[in-house]
Amino acid sequence: MCVCADCAAAEREALPLCNSEFKAQQPPEYRDLRSVLFTELVRFGSRRHALRVCSSRFALEEFELLKSKKERDEWISRKASEHRDMLEHSALCKAWLKHMQTYSHSTGEIGWRSEAQKLIDGYWPERSAFLDHKLVRRPEKLTDHAWNAMKSQLVNVLSQHKKSRLAREKQKVLTARYLDFKQQYKRAQEGSDCRNPIPAMGDFLTSPAIAKAIWETATDEPLTDDGIRKHISDHLPAFADYWRLEQTQELVQLMRASGFASAAESDLHLAATVFKFVVSIIHALTGEAINGCGHRTRTMLVSLN
Repeated sequence: MCVCADCAAAEREALPLCNSEFKAQQPPEYRDLRSVLFTELVRFGSRRHALRVCSSRFALEEFELLKSKKERDEWISRKASEHRDMLEHSALCKAWLKHMQTYSHSTGEIGWRSEAQKLIDGYWPERSAFLDHKLVRRPEKLTDHAWNAMKSQLVNVLSQHKKSRLAREKQKVLTARYLDFKQQYKRAQEGSDCRNPIPAMGDFLTSPAIAKAIWETATDEPLTDDGIRKHISDHLPAFADYWRLEQTQELVQLMRASGFASAAESDLHLAATVFKFVVSIIHALTGEAINGCGHRTRTMLVSLN
């Protein structure tokens, strides 16, 4: 086939009709040579057909630029060689297509046609694990005996590809979900009261309830913004209470590790009261707020009071 149906339909005016009038306009040296003016029966619409010249529209211009008989003979020979190459390539493509249709039918019989097609679409043969497989590239006709001998190997190739493909697709969905939860939780943080802090971004996104929503919701089931906000509002209060208790216990352990062996949660409440009192005095005397304390400790101390 010289041109595809779409190109023929879109550019039918550019493909000359092969008739006596057209031939009379061509040089006598090649007007009857199909290797130079090769043609094809092109279909337009549902019924119309026309024999169109598919060779280069610039053939005449090229030929007339050549002045000597030797140059023109060489040009005709070159065009004939190009035509033979094209026909050979066309034959190989048709044979390869028929070959692949046989494999497609065979993989379909064992339930793997869809996965095989995914490995074919969008790949050059040398880049496709299926097309480039030595068993598929064999030029021999696919017999029942040959298929039975190679079937298990090809199924292994396809199953490995399916496993990798599903893993990539799942990772893409999970990444998108984490970003969506991050965006919605950031809005929740912006609207929270700093005197009653809520968990940090990483702590909340890795909490059991949220991790379960992200990981265990089916990949083909979308999590909408409304659904994500509902997850956050449903699970944040309980997790925030747990998180504050955990942070309090961590601070107590830090105090004990620093030499305050009898440190308890009540000491943190006292520390919070003293901290706020000292800050208020310094602010009253200097007119400046204290910004040098660690944000996490200061936040927890204030929240405990």
